[in-house]
Amino acid sequence: MSPPSQILRHAARDTLSKIRRRSPPTHTTLRHTSATAHLLAQPSHFVTGVTPEQLQADAVLQEWFASNFKSWQSDPENIIVPDVQAEKEAADAQVEESSNGIAVPPELASRNIRPLVGYIRLSGREEGSRNCYDLRNPGPNEPFFPLVPGILHGSDPTQNILSHDASSKVLVKTPWFEIQRELDRYHRRFTNRVYALTLYDANEADVSYHRSAQNKPEPTYQVCQDTMTITEVPPPPPPVLPDRTPILENVLVIPADLQLHPVAHAAYCLNF
Repeated sequence: MSPPSQILRHAARDTLSKIRRRSPPTHTTLRHTSATAHLLAQPSHFVTGVTPEQLQADAVLQEWFASNFKSWQSDPENIIVPDVQAEKEAADAQVEESSNGIAVPPELASRNIRPLVGYIRLSGREEGSRNCYDLRNPGPNEPFFPLVPGILHGSDPTQNILSHDASSKVLVKTPWFEIQRELDRYHRRFTNRVYALTLYDANEADVSYHRSAQNKPEPTYQVCQDTMTITEVPPPPPPVLPDRTPILENVLVIPADLQLHPVAHAAYCLNF
C-alpha cells in the first residue's frame, strides 16, 4: 500500500487541477477593450437610415432612442463599429458614386436609396429570345457590354394608366455589372430594396460612361539607356463623351423577377 503522504499528495493534486479547470481565465475583456481604438455607436443598426449626426441634432429622436433602446450605446457586439471602418465605408461609397456618374439627390441618399442605371430597349429589334440572348451575351468583337432585359411596370390610375395597358410597361435593359454590384453588397435582399432608376436612350449604351466597369489599361514602361532607369508611361486620358440627357431620372423602383442562372454567374431577366 502507498504511504499516507503519497495518497494526500495525489488528492491535493487532483483538487488543484479541478479548481484550475473551473476558474475563469486570468485575462478579461477589459484588457482587450482598453487596447482597442475609439469606437463609434451606429444607431442605424436599430432604425434603418438614422445617422449619428441626425440623432445628435434631433432632441425628439434622442428621447425616443433613450426610451426604446436604453443600452444602444453599450452593446459592443451589435452596434459598435470602429471609426476606421466607418471612414472606409464612406470612402467606398464616394468612389462608387464618382465612378457611376449618377448623383442621387440628398433626400434620397439620406434614406439609403442607391442609384441604378438602365437603358430603353428598342421595340421589335431587342425583343424575343434570340435578341435578348444577344443582349446578354455580346460577341467579343462587338462594342457592347452584357445587358439584362426586363420590363418597367409603371401603372398610374390617377392618369388613367392601368396595369393591363401597354402604355404602363416600358422595355428596359440593365447593365449586368450594375446588378452584380448590388448583389455583391446586398445578396438576396437586392430585390427587397428601393432604388433610384435612371434610364437613357438605347443608342447611348456605352461602357465609357461607366468608369468603374472599364478595363484598366496595362501599364507600359520606358527604359532610358543613358541612366539605365525604367519609367512608367502614364496612360492616355479617358475619352471625352458628350453629355446625355436621361429619359427618366431617379424613378423609385423595386427590382423584381430576378432570374439567375442555376450554375453560371449570370442573369436572364430583371423587371422593376
